[in-house]
Amino acid sequence: MRNIMITGLMAGAAFSTAAVAQMKQPPTEAPTASPTTQTPPATQDPMADPMAHTAPDSPADQQVVDAIDNMAGGEMTAEQQAQHDAWPAETQTYYASLTPQRQQLFWQLRDADKVALSQLPEAEKESTWQMIEQQAQGMAPAR
Repeated sequence: MRNIMITGLMAGAAFSTAAVAQMKQPPTEAPTASPTTQTPPATQDPMADPMAHTAPDSPADQQVVDAIDNMAGGEMTAEQQAQHDAWPAETQTYYASLTPQRQQLFWQLRDADKVALSQLPEAEKESTWQMIEQQAQGMAPAR
């Protein structure tokens, strides 16, 4: 409405006081569209489904999937379960508190080191894990 008023003033049109007063009032709700009014078709929003336009992932390596499933489900092989059951209760509890990545590394330690690690003070555990993780990264095959 203001564009009309500005355009009208620029063209030299004279408005009555009633017309100006009506323009200054807050707008009222727009009337609802009648059922016979058709809305134009919506344009396709590319962000509506961003995954629809991506390339499919390569098939997963089944060994990796199984290892992740085992870690997430807390499943151990029969051999691992037997070793786990032989640990002291404190070591078993400590193992359960580890992240899945650290649990994998924990299995690579000797049993005596597992027990010793679980009995360290908390600050020493963290510094020991940093060393273990650095060594594991250094031993990882280059890609």
